[in-house]
Amino acid sequence: MGKETTYNFLSGGGEMGELTRSKDWSKTSLGTPDTWSQSLRTTLGIILNSKFPMFLWWGPELLCFYNDAYRPSLGNEGKHPSILGMKAEEAWSEIWHIIKPLIDQVLEGGQSTWSEDQLIPIYRNGEIQDVYWTFSYSPVHNEQGEIAGVLVTCTETTQKVNSLKSLKDSNQRFWQNIAQSPIAMCIFRGPNYEVEIANDLMLSLWGKSEKEVLKKPIFEGLPEAKGQGLEKLLDQVYTTGEKFTAIERPVDLPRNGKMQTIFINFVYDALRESDGSISGIVAIASDVTTQVLARKTIEESEKRFRTLADNMHQLVWMADAKGWIYWYNQRWYDYTGSTFEEMQGWGWQKVHHPDHVDRVTQKIQRSWDTGEIWEDTFPLRAKNGEYNWFLSRALPIRDEKGNITHWLGSNTDITSQKIAEEQIQSFASELEKKVELRTKELRESNNSLKKSEMRNHLMVDEIQDYAIIYLDTEGNIENWNKGAEKIKGYNEKEIIGKHFSVFYIPSDRDSNVPQKLLTLAKEKGKAAQENWRVRKDGSLFWASVVITAIKDGDKNIIGYSKITRDLTEKKAADDKLKTSAKQLKLKNQELKKMNKELQSFAYVSSHDLQEPLRKIQTFASRIADKEKEVLSERGLDYLNRMQNATNRMRILIDDLLQYSRTTTAEHKFELTSFNKIVEETQQTFKEELEQKGAKFNLGEDVNLEIIRFQFRQLLSNLISNAIKFAKKDTSLVVDIKTKTGIGTSFGIDSLSPKKQYCHIAFSDNGVGFDPQHNDKVFEIFHRLHGKSEYSGTGIGLAIVKKIISNHNGIIMAEGILNQGVTFDIYVPINRPKLKKK
Repeated sequence: MGKETTYNFLSGGGEMGELTRSKDWSKTSLGTPDTWSQSLRTTLGIILNSKFPMFLWWGPELLCFYNDAYRPSLGNEGKHPSILGMKAEEAWSEIWHIIKPLIDQVLEGGQSTWSEDQLIPIYRNGEIQDVYWTFSYSPVHNEQGEIAGVLVTCTETTQKVNSLKSLKDSNQRFWQNIAQSPIAMCIFRGPNYEVEIANDLMLSLWGKSEKEVLKKPIFEGLPEAKGQGLEKLLDQVYTTGEKFTAIERPVDLPRNGKMQTIFINFVYDALRESDGSISGIVAIASDVTTQVLARKTIEESEKRFRTLADNMHQLVWMADAKGWIYWYNQRWYDYTGSTFEEMQGWGWQKVHHPDHVDRVTQKIQRSWDTGEIWEDTFPLRAKNGEYNWFLSRALPIRDEKGNITHWLGSNTDITSQKIAEEQIQSFASELEKKVELRTKELRESNNSLKKSEMRNHLMVDEIQDYAIIYLDTEGNIENWNKGAEKIKGYNEKEIIGKHFSVFYIPSDRDSNVPQKLLTLAKEKGKAAQENWRVRKDGSLFWASVVITAIKDGDKNIIGYSKITRDLTEKKAADDKLKTSAKQLKLKNQELKKMNKELQSFAYVSSHDLQEPLRKIQTFASRIADKEKEVLSERGLDYLNRMQNATNRMRILIDDLLQYSRTTTAEHKFELTSFNKIVEETQQTFKEELEQKGAKFNLGEDVNLEIIRFQFRQLLSNLISNAIKFAKKDTSLVVDIKTKTGIGTSFGIDSLSPKKQYCHIAFSDNGVGFDPQHNDKVFEIFHRLHGKSEYSGTGIGLAIVKKIISNHNGIIMAEGILNQGVTFDIYVPINRPKLKKK
């Protein structure tokens, strides 16, 4: 047309209306629009102004017309706008073989067509693309009623088809995932829970074939599952949409033709549609029967172990591989009065003695680190605050690869052995002190006895292994530990299932001793015996046996624990100890005899020696008083010498009597204020001290359990010495200081490490003595000064040492010439008390 000509039927129509109006139609078979038939005009007016995609083929050449709604289907860089007014066969050459038959069907038969989601590839966007359409071809008649064109109404459904295809693929993959899932899965559809799909694992779990359950409500295909609460769970998930998870739920299902309880972990989850509505349930399940039964077996075994452990006399505990204690038996809590919260992990340190806890911690940490068996002895605090000694052992428990999984430990009370040792040591010490004052032969005998006793103690200390055996109610062996294997000589395979009477000597079996012990344990709860037992190789050992009835929560006897200790060496030691005790008795009898002789000596000294001495002194005094004028100067000298000699003899006899009394007098210990007894003793020397201008410096007072009259004698001798050896023209100064503490705090090996002592330091500022005499001043009759300088017998300090010995203490002297002397005295604050075994 050359330029745009306005026609009413072509008005509007957007882009395609403008293109139609501006096209030069004179070059087509249709000619200019003013020559077009009314039917074409009407049809084009409808198409161009419609919002629905439309296309028109018109005339014999099927020239192409389309509207703006159809325009997007042609894409870019394709047929638009070139196909406007183009012949159909040229415009759609790539799909002509598809659409030509449909067009002919309309032109020839006058019938409309309908195609839904039809694949018709077209050229657009620079390439041939697969495009899906839903369309209809309809005939358009001219004024004569003839079919003059074909009207196409269509919509592109490519996106819809691709989405459905993706959904189908996704569903297919979903079904494949279910079928190939390594866990049991299925889908229930609808409120009747029809089985839509179930994989082989789920069918195996149900004990059903696919034919029996597929496309059927689950409780119709699997009626055995009814009445077990599963219906309610499915209803809850289906109606609320809330997921349900079950762990180890027991369910009865068919297995090999009969019902069997199995344990299942499963999840029910709502299956939702795109609109959020619930259309079914997805079920995922896992059969954990094997694991549950295995765990229950382990738990039952552990329960039996803990029952056994709780009935043991020992304190038993378990720790993980790194030493964190996570379990104690009931005996531990009964003894310590503690709770698990207080004791878990390293809490056990709270009941250890503060003097031992660091050592024990370091030693057991080495075992945790190296995996070596741990063994130690130490005191543990009971709930009443007292400490008992325990022997503790811990064994590493390893898996099949040799890795430590946990530790098993036990603590055995050995306080009675410790007390027995202390008693023996005390007896031996007392014997040694008595024998030391008498004969070398007795000292050597006592040393031999002490060595024998130490060997016996070592033998007792080596008794550390226990045989722990679990018996059923008939006395048959069900379980035992490594200690039992070591003591009895049997391995586990040889002994499990046999009656425990196999360990008894024939005479005991003939007397029915094993059954009698079981009966006693059944009636009384426990039975104990010491006697000979038989090992596998026929050898005998002396055994201490304790059989304890083990009861369940209803107090029914479910078995017995039998704990055996090999006391063969202890029995031998006890036999030797009895022999030693007999020897000790004989030695004591000999000592008593010697004491009587010593008392006789004291009597002779006090009467037979003092009586003539008094007469000599009397007659000498009379001569001095009445015959003095008739005596020559030499006679007077001889008389003075005689009187001095008799005075020294009297003092010597008195000192010997005093020394004797410190040995033979009754040892009556009394709780006494030390400063008070010092002050009392000072009063007896009041005049002498005043003459010396003496000054006493007393330290802090302390109450001591001592033999009062002996300690007064001790202080009297020390004060007397201080006065005697005071410097001329110098005021006497005496310092008496006290300090208390345990033996180790003073750094003296001969003190008992844990015993409480009082250190008394007695110092003066007198003439002192050469330090080379420090150890000799306590020897009887030993004098450091001439008779002409200082009077005395050399017995005073020997008496002091004997008094300290009577108090189980020690005394040391440290002299400095012309500066004074210090006596260091260490005595127990409390008198030693022998504990009964």
